[in-house]
Amino acid sequence: MKIAKLLLYFNTVKHLRLKQFVFNFIRRFPAKLKIVDISDVECFQLTLIAPIKYKNKINNESVCFLNETRSFDYISDWVCLNEPKLWRYNLHYFDFLLDDGASEAVKDKLINEWISVSHNLKEDAWEPYPISLRLVNWVKYFIVYKNNTVPAHWLNSLYQQTQVFSNSIEYHILANHYLKNAKALFFAGAYLKTNDSKKWFDKGKKVLIEEAKEQILDDGGHYEKSPMYHSIMVEDYLDVINLLNSNSLEISADAVGFLKQQTIKSLGFLAKILMPDGDIPLFNDSAFKIAPHPDLIFKYADDLLEYKRKDAFQDDGVVSLDASGYYIIKSNNSQCIIDCGSISPDYQPGHTHCDLLSYELSVGVKRLIVNSGLFDYESSDEREYCRSTRAHNTIQVDDKEQSEVWGQFRVARRAKVINSDLYMKDNVSVFKGSYSPYWSSKSAIVHSRDIRKRQDVWLIKDHVSGSGNHVVKSYLHLHPDCNCQVNDGEYNLFMGKIKLAKITFSDNVETSVSESWYYPEFGVRQKNILIILTYVGQLPVKLENRITILN
Repeated sequence: MKIAKLLLYFNTVKHLRLKQFVFNFIRRFPAKLKIVDISDVECFQLTLIAPIKYKNKINNESVCFLNETRSFDYISDWVCLNEPKLWRYNLHYFDFLLDDGASEAVKDKLINEWISVSHNLKEDAWEPYPISLRLVNWVKYFIVYKNNTVPAHWLNSLYQQTQVFSNSIEYHILANHYLKNAKALFFAGAYLKTNDSKKWFDKGKKVLIEEAKEQILDDGGHYEKSPMYHSIMVEDYLDVINLLNSNSLEISADAVGFLKQQTIKSLGFLAKILMPDGDIPLFNDSAFKIAPHPDLIFKYADDLLEYKRKDAFQDDGVVSLDASGYYIIKSNNSQCIIDCGSISPDYQPGHTHCDLLSYELSVGVKRLIVNSGLFDYESSDEREYCRSTRAHNTIQVDDKEQSEVWGQFRVARRAKVINSDLYMKDNVSVFKGSYSPYWSSKSAIVHSRDIRKRQDVWLIKDHVSGSGNHVVKSYLHLHPDCNCQVNDGEYNLFMGKIKLAKITFSDNVETSVSESWYYPEFGVRQKNILIILTYVGQLPVKLENRITILN
């Protein structure tokens, strides 16, 4: 193996926890799948407030995951190796049980089909992450739709899956996978009457409490710093609270209070980061229609906790979410959210993008400047592009990445955040932040960005320090609904026939307009306009663009 490849691996794995090293080694020698057949499993008569329902995943003839629809005949073997792995994972999650687009008879038939072939399934179906989601979805379905009256072989299968999965917790991954594992143990342990149930329940309870301390940051954000995974995490803890509120389970009042407190904090974070259209910004691995829509999450929180969403802004203002590295500026007609957060968690950066000092900007409820989103988790050109610096509204030097992202979920050497701040002074909102890319130790390259909002003008100033000749590019990705007309160096931005804004740039850059891609959902491509500012010459250099809101 070449030295460069060895260094890439070393700089990736050196951040792992010892537990991850150990279990990555152990899982290279997997034990033979042992499924114990038993016939006397019973369940407790639990209750739940109706959980969040998933939409458009199923009808009476087909299922749809990641915007790809397949007939029941197609999925009858439950293997579907022609599909991407994440699609197959979704098939085995059984989220569709919580979608009213198909009858209970159809859903029952799919459960029976899966059980009938489950002993012969290997990949996907029996991996711990799909089992974790499936266990929770089955328990929800059994309680809410079937009123705990289910065939014995369903309960037997639930027990078998929990038994297998409980011996393959994802210690090698941790982070959001580990949280899903804990939730599954908690639900299965609470629901099933077996000799193993208390052990599973206690383990799930312990990890849920521990991870609520670690994974929910001081500002309420999820530590993987993806708005999509934050939303998923909030639903997970709301589901746990639902089970606790509705049933008498062995857990202390202090623990319940702590879980509720952390969940409420995370709901507050979600409310603050939302764009004016009511949905999440697309930083890091984020796409629409994977996590429940925020409106559904807040409605669920209201049902369980009487939680009322608070508007993050009463008037013009700023919000600093320092622990997560998100900074929001809002005026009466536009809103901007900026990312200046370090890679986190250090030991599991798989959902990280090169989006430091990128921002999204809305005018009214319309998104104007956007990140490029997320197309898939495959080893694809789209995956590589979506994680790259050029897919975000930030600076790139010499076509190098901010951080050394590679593979589908790997990061070796990382960019370093130097500082960040957000404040208001004399009715002007000011954000300042800076970072150095992973490769800059010798050339002392630092990108600093200053974003100021005064009345209807957003002024974005970039300073790239260092020395020597370099190529500096700044990217501006427009929403697909936005058209651009260039007139004497002025870029006029339209939504339909309505002129929303105009942009002007400093004289020391060459500007060009090209076509790019926006990936708002898994499997969805939309063409959009990309404005590129290019400076070639000596560092240090200052670049500037001015966005004037007209509507």
